[in-house]
Amino acid sequence: MSKLTFETVIVIGFGKIAQDVASTLLQYDVTLKLLQTEMQPFSTLESFAQKHGVAYQFKHTKEEIESSLLKWLSGNTLIISANNNYLFKGKLLTLKNVTIINFHNALLPNLRGRNAPSWAIFHQLEKTGVTWHYVDEGVDTGEAIAFSDVLVDKHDKAYQVAHKCMHAGLEAFSSVIVELLQTGSTPRLTKQPLRYDYLYLSKDIPGNGWLDIQRPTIENYRILRALDYGPFKVFPKAQIDNDGDRYSIRTYQFADEPNDKSVNSSENSIVISDEFGLLKIHVDKIEIEQG
Repeated sequence: MSKLTFETVIVIGFGKIAQDVASTLLQYDVTLKLLQTEMQPFSTLESFAQKHGVAYQFKHTKEEIESSLLKWLSGNTLIISANNNYLFKGKLLTLKNVTIINFHNALLPNLRGRNAPSWAIFHQLEKTGVTWHYVDEGVDTGEAIAFSDVLVDKHDKAYQVAHKCMHAGLEAFSSVIVELLQTGSTPRLTKQPLRYDYLYLSKDIPGNGWLDIQRPTIENYRILRALDYGPFKVFPKAQIDNDGDRYSIRTYQFADEPNDKSVNSSENSIVISDEFGLLKIHVDKIEIEQG
């Protein structure tokens, strides 16, 4: 491989996509550094760094992250944001020797912001995907350099769509990284048609986190799937009101079994069924304090 444009590559983020990107970069003659911005129970990024002799730091606050990034800059530097919630601002965006690219788990400009797999499910998309793009002053608004499609099954949960996006993201990254490292840039791509012009924030929750026994079963099931990140507590537990009592939802099962609509509740479960299927949810009653 010819001489590379970038002397230093900083991967900032956490989780599988950050580690997979770092692993891919090991084969290139760059000084690699890893900046983890969120700590998770199953994170292996630090042990990965130790195994391969890669510089590693964990920083959580905006001030700490910015300080570490600025101290780590050396020569022409490529910053790769992968599963990273820190928003780049100010000086980092103006430096001539710094290029920043970001991974987003949706087909931009649609579903910008947080938890895009959840919103893909909520909006009943049969196809979503991933985008690698340059970072500018906006949120997920920079020019795109790679796309990859991801199919959404009618029973997929948010964590399953997110996992598919991680695999697609690595493939898309691998398709552009050599050219980017060698030349310092890669062709800009035309973005996808705009359908959902909204910036989703961490406070935005599909269905506001509530089920409604008057809704079609399939709609309640869709909200539950959109909220479901398995062991990761991305959203608060969904809730439901039944005969004036409020419940939080522990687990759920859905079956494509047409039935006359009925609601049967017991101490620990509520069953909703209609022509679309049967949804059984296991619940915990929420005791409301009397003011």
